[in-house]
Amino acid sequence: MPRIRNCKDLRAAVSAREGVIADDGPVEQEKAMRFDSLLTNAVIFHNALDLSETVRRLLGEGREIDPEDLAA
Repeated sequence: MPRIRNCKDLRAAVSAREGVIADDGPVEQEKAMRFDSLLTNAVIFHNALDLSETVRRLLGEGREIDPEDLAA
């Protein structure tokens, strides 16, 4: 999988379609864009939950975590 550096890269990686959606009508284009956005947001939310759980577990084990290490 290619390295994902920003939201646009993520949206392209999780897109359920390939290429341009110009062949579809405006309603189908809107649906595709909304679906891609919803899926991208779900992946971002899931990653944030995973990171939060890991940080809580590490803190519970007594490890120190530098906030700068978590900064994006």
